[in-house]
Amino acid sequence: MLISRGCINRCSFCNEYTDWIRYQFRDPTIVVEELAYQKSIHPTITAFWLSCSNLAGNIPKLKQFCELLTQKNLHISWDSQLSISTALNPDLLKLMKSSGCNFLHYGLESASNKVLKLMNKGYNRKTADRIIQDTIRCGIKFNFNIVVGFPGESNYNFIETLFFIKKILKYGISNSTAICYISPGSVLFHHFEKFKIIDYEQEFWRTKDSWNTLHVRKARQYFTKKLYQSKLLNPTLIKQSKFRNSKVAFKFFDLLSYLLFSLWLVWVICSLLIISVYNKAKFSLKNSTSD
Repeated sequence: MLISRGCINRCSFCNEYTDWIRYQFRDPTIVVEELAYQKSIHPTITAFWLSCSNLAGNIPKLKQFCELLTQKNLHISWDSQLSISTALNPDLLKLMKSSGCNFLHYGLESASNKVLKLMNKGYNRKTADRIIQDTIRCGIKFNFNIVVGFPGESNYNFIETLFFIKKILKYGISNSTAICYISPGSVLFHHFEKFKIIDYEQEFWRTKDSWNTLHVRKARQYFTKKLYQSKLLNPTLIKQSKFRNSKVAFKFFDLLSYLLFSLWLVWVICSLLIISVYNKAKFSLKNSTSD
């Protein structure tokens, strides 16, 4: 069910605000009435997806919606997506949970403060970590998007994000990683020179220094995917094994996974350096040949 459209944020890679210039959150009273109506004609329905780009775009209306839904007592749950916002405090998250919130999908994008600033996200890693921990304490399931290869993201910045993901893996999150595209209408599209971008097609763009190319971005996406999928690196996958009922075994494998993670990071760093140097040399040779 549609609850809002547009977004109050102006992330550098996104063109959402060009589609909807003004953010609009529907009247909470009407939304709750629609939910009640759908529940009355479809009594077997127990869950709704609240369709929007950013549920947290109007905090007063979000609070009103949760309060009205709690009072209505429809015995339903709901999921939605939203951006990281400093306004998402423990009290609001508890209210959302009491109204039936089951799952939230956050637009995290990166865990590097440098990259978050370049993306114009409006928060830092500490804020993101606080909100995710508060979400966990409230008993709300969650996941988050990651965007790799943003112009200005170094291998070190990428590793910062991997460390953040590793810390949260035990809560059962799943892979939702995309490479950075140049979306028409976005800040990246209109101000590509500011971000030192050349050959700025949506997918095949690269930076002037040739350290950020499609091959580098795909490699970062690949390594992020492997972090989620590997049983040796992701302790939650052990819960599906014969050790799932042993807390001692789980703690042991969790510690072991951190040791293996450290060794795996060495391989990741070496691989990314080789790919980066190869691409740098390839484009340098191409430019010298064309000259």
